[in-house]
Amino acid sequence: MILGMFGPWQIVLVVVVILLLFGGRKIPELMKGLGKGMKEFKDATKNDEDEGGTQENENNKKYVKSTYSCIELLRKLKLPLKKVGRYKIFSINT
Repeated sequence: MILGMFGPWQIVLVVVVILLLFGGRKIPELMKGLGKGMKEFKDATKNDEDEGGTQENENNKKYVKSTYSCIELLRKLKLPLKKVGRYKIFSINT
């Protein structure tokens, strides 16, 4: 809680300094710009999550499904497994 660290006189002093620096007419414009910026940032992050997450999940599902289909096909063909490094692969050349 940042307001708990400052007393009422410190807050008044900060407000007066801001008024002197920017003037009474500029403050609403600054706050409006800050609000628009925050809203645009929030909307952009929400859109990225919606689009990116859904597309990524669909791509992952397609990849897993196609990989599983290939493995099942190779098992049906009863190809022998060959160990290459730490992986076992299907060998076409027997």
